[in-house]
Amino acid sequence: MMAGSMMIKLPYLSSLLILGMVLMVLQQSQHPRQENQLMSDSGMLTEVYSGQLDFDLVKLVNEVHPEAQVGLPDNRTHRTLERSGDEEIADHPDEEKVLTSDREIEIFADILEAKVTQGDITAGVVGNRTCSLLASMGNVRGTCVDTSCPRNFSASTKVRIRELMSPPFQLTSKQHRAIAAIADGVPERKFLFVTAASSNHYKEFQALVYNLKNFVFNHLHPSSYAFIYFDIGLSTGQRSRVVKNCNCTVKSISFEAFPRHVRIPNCYAWKTLIIKALLKKSEVLIYMDTSIRFKATDMDKFVVPVQKWGMQFMFNPDSIPNHTLESMFTFYGDLPCMYAQFPELLAGFSVFHNETFIDKVVLDPWVACALNKSCMCPVDGNSVRNCPHKERKVGQCHRFDLSSITLILGKLYGDKLGQLVFKPRSGPGIRRHEEMDFFKD
Repeated sequence: MMAGSMMIKLPYLSSLLILGMVLMVLQQSQHPRQENQLMSDSGMLTEVYSGQLDFDLVKLVNEVHPEAQVGLPDNRTHRTLERSGDEEIADHPDEEKVLTSDREIEIFADILEAKVTQGDITAGVVGNRTCSLLASMGNVRGTCVDTSCPRNFSASTKVRIRELMSPPFQLTSKQHRAIAAIADGVPERKFLFVTAASSNHYKEFQALVYNLKNFVFNHLHPSSYAFIYFDIGLSTGQRSRVVKNCNCTVKSISFEAFPRHVRIPNCYAWKTLIIKALLKKSEVLIYMDTSIRFKATDMDKFVVPVQKWGMQFMFNPDSIPNHTLESMFTFYGDLPCMYAQFPELLAGFSVFHNETFIDKVVLDPWVACALNKSCMCPVDGNSVRNCPHKERKVGQCHRFDLSSITLILGKLYGDKLGQLVFKPRSGPGIRRHEEMDFFKD
């Protein structure tokens, strides 16, 4: 069958593989490479001309697998420049938010449904007992189903995705450019290991560098990875020693392009920007707080799941409404009780696969919240750091970026959220305040 001037042969592939291939084409259309070609895992070659999706290709996918019913985005969301040397994504015609078409939402809904229906779920992550039962047992912290909640999430995947891709969660082209600039100078690698710290975590960071050198990097080919450190408050002397000793790319964020609260270290908005900016530079992005410590076999345990399912997190079993201020729920348009069954995902060690679905459906709303003070950091961070846990109560403390990513993924994945959580003993450990004088003067 001819599509334009190319020949496309579709073997009998699974729906998931076909959806994955269409997603790759969508991603290529938004960020075309110089060779302007894609090769799927099946060996099928497709070509994309001038950044446009091939309508015949998607039509054929739907004919072979009508259950998939993959849609196509229209041309009002993105446009590309004509090829003339290096490829480039053109600016949106104005600084309005870049809206999402119905057809894009259909594609993303098909992808999410394929993920959740074939996932390997970590047990015990999402609560299934009622909150009243836990209360009778004296448990005021655990995840539970709030049967008195007047609202529930829509059963429609399209509706849930549409809610997260509505205008409040979309970024302007100016914001996209400012975020992309954070990745300037970062090399493209299969694995990007990323961390950030200020002066008070300087010695803890040295212990992380020692750990990575002896338990991770010595098992990887040097050309397969890069280590990126974001300085969010080092002294001049500390930064110079990091540059000299860590064998990493040292970066800073130009905070002038963002709202003032983004530069506050304990608001954690900066973390979401770093992850979104650097995801496009890698196949797998591993974000680590400086307290993370690996064992020699950890990479083998989490790389395969994240390549398959897109994301992997540690988690805290406390019910997320206890750890989230009500203003964040308001920003997402939901009630706190809708999320009582979800635990707190720990973004302090989080692993992301470079997929358009993750970039647009997960990271865009995460960043939109981070750039909105009333969502991410409505009060002084130190005032909501400690949780008394004496009762089940919304907003006893606030977990900033962790709360936000949990709300996004709870809405998307529902009771399948356990698919995104590391299996027991398959991730690294957390060693807060473990410090070391590893760097030479």
